[in-house]
Amino acid sequence: MPFYPGDRVNAGQVVARLDTHELRAKEDQAAYGSAGAAQGQAAASAEIAAARASQARAESAVDIARAQLTQAQSAVKSAEGGVKAAQNELARAKQLAREAESAVHAARAGIDEAQERVLQAQGDVESMQADVTYWTAEIARAKKLYEVGAIAKEELDRETAQAETAKAKLNQAKAAVRTAQAGVKRAQQELAQAEARQAAAEADIATADARQDQMLAERESASGRVTEAQAMVQTALADSRGADAALSAATAKAGMAQAEVRRAQAALQEASTVRGYTDIRASYSGFVTARMIAPGVLVQPGMAILKIAKIDHVRLQVNVSEADLAGIRLGQRLTAHTINDPNRQIVGKVTAIFPVRDTSARTAVVEARVPNGDGRLQPGQYLSVDLQISGSPQQVITVPNHAVLRRDGETSVMTVVNDGFQSIAKRVTVTTGGMSNTRTAILGGLEDGAVVVVSGQDNLRDGDKVTVVQKATHTPTVVQTDDEPLSSAKAPSPAPGPVVETTPNPHANHAKTTRVPRKTTAPGVTKSASATTTDTMYTCSMHPEVKSVKPGKCPKCGMDLVKEQATQHYVCPMHPEVTSTKPGSCPKCGMDLEEKQ
Repeated sequence: MPFYPGDRVNAGQVVARLDTHELRAKEDQAAYGSAGAAQGQAAASAEIAAARASQARAESAVDIARAQLTQAQSAVKSAEGGVKAAQNELARAKQLAREAESAVHAARAGIDEAQERVLQAQGDVESMQADVTYWTAEIARAKKLYEVGAIAKEELDRETAQAETAKAKLNQAKAAVRTAQAGVKRAQQELAQAEARQAAAEADIATADARQDQMLAERESASGRVTEAQAMVQTALADSRGADAALSAATAKAGMAQAEVRRAQAALQEASTVRGYTDIRASYSGFVTARMIAPGVLVQPGMAILKIAKIDHVRLQVNVSEADLAGIRLGQRLTAHTINDPNRQIVGKVTAIFPVRDTSARTAVVEARVPNGDGRLQPGQYLSVDLQISGSPQQVITVPNHAVLRRDGETSVMTVVNDGFQSIAKRVTVTTGGMSNTRTAILGGLEDGAVVVVSGQDNLRDGDKVTVVQKATHTPTVVQTDDEPLSSAKAPSPAPGPVVETTPNPHANHAKTTRVPRKTTAPGVTKSASATTTDTMYTCSMHPEVKSVKPGKCPKCGMDLVKEQATQHYVCPMHPEVTSTKPGSCPKCGMDLEEKQ
């Protein structure tokens, strides 16, 4: 164990080693058992491989037989389709034959009808020819009578018109004869075509009949192949079941071999693990914080050897007033510094806001994760944290930080009231908000214009008599809470208010008071870890906002309050983080720096 507190160790680094003589023999015995079990497992694996090969062959035979069955069934379906097609062709051929036969009968009937029309037309020609012959002779006779003056011209013209009409009818009758003869020829042609179609249809019938016989034969052949393929499938399935049974037996044997291997490996692993415990390694990188045992000590399981802290990243936990929690958000930037090195800033972001409140201090924990690669931050160390509280600007009452009293989980201030005869001290419970280096926001419990005791209030009790003997002025402070610094801002004009002290009166307490100014613009506060007063003050290292004029314990964490060192310096009332050892102006807003102790 060459490591001591403060030494750095890396993850996986051996930090201690136990004696291993007894463990090596157990590990060797477990290794021999594991080797024998592995051989048995190899033999079982070979049997499984052979059984799987047989199973694969059987499954292949099943697939082949099923493929042949599918092919034969497809052939049957194809043959049935061919049979149906042949039957359809035969039906169509017979239908065409019937249509052709009907066409032949119709063509022959058409010939007979056309021949009758020819005979009728020829008869009409003979009749019309007789009329023409009559009228020709009649015209010749009428002309002779006209020439001798036996008839009038009108009668001759009438006879002539009738003769022309007879000739026209004769021509029409001759045309009808020619048309009827043409109809005979067409009917004869149609008859020839119908007879040709009839002959073709009869030939198609013979062809379709032969095709049907062929398809029927093919269907019978395909049906036979289906029966044969079904028998092959059943045989292949039987072989496959036998191969499955052989594989199951081989698998069961392999399972037993595997169980034996696991048992042997577990024994070997146990022996190796136990021997591996002899090298104690660091679980993570960090720093040794404590050395728990010395070499040669008999250790037991669970006994601590070294304490190692992992501090590459640390979590800062800050107690924040519950009134300020609404102005804090996840991911918000914060800065911190150690008490010994206040000029070196540590930057982080808020990673968690604890939902549980401290009912006595009315605070909640805000946590931030910050890098700590150089290890300068140690677990349990106290830091000073600056956290920006954001919110909407509002008018609030403010009092000096040291005027606020925190006792028994209660926050209050001492005020001076007049009971009609004299001034007496009265404790008022208040609700505080944010605070700057010098002043604290009062969110409730205190009225405008109230006179607040700012010195000696820790020694006052309710009802103590006080006497106002002096007046002074008080300048309220404007502080900035937005995420960006307040730029080019000026402090408001001084607001008058009496600051009085009591006279040396044995019947009255001595106290310095200030009148609460009218509500001033205080959008929020920038929480700071430092505060200055003109009196001797005591503060908490963990909670710098806790102030007291006498020693005691912090009401938030219980730590002892420490005395603040009074130093002469100058600070900007608008930007308390701006300080100087000599007078001047604030580089941020241009306001004059104020002298502080």
